[in-house]
Amino acid sequence: MKPSLKQVSIVTENDEIIVTPVWNGVDRPASMHYAMPIKHKKLAERLKKAIESGKCWYREPQILIDVHGLTYVNASLNLLMRTANADLKRMGF
Repeated sequence: MKPSLKQVSIVTENDEIIVTPVWNGVDRPASMHYAMPIKHKKLAERLKKAIESGKCWYREPQILIDVHGLTYVNASLNLLMRTANADLKRMGF
């Protein structure tokens, strides 16, 4: 079964912006997140758009089961946070 993206949330905590994909149909819907300094609000918005479009995945999202029997989504982005600006530009965002 292929997971479907419910939403991508952007939350500001302390001095960080946290971008979190939230998935449908799994026990742990928010199993990964990407954090950056608060001064990178525009970068966070671009990352959100890239995740929503589905163009940024290095490995297709998969539903897996953890050691407690709970389902979660395992996925990898095709970018590094260190080079996120250049990687997002390369993808068209």
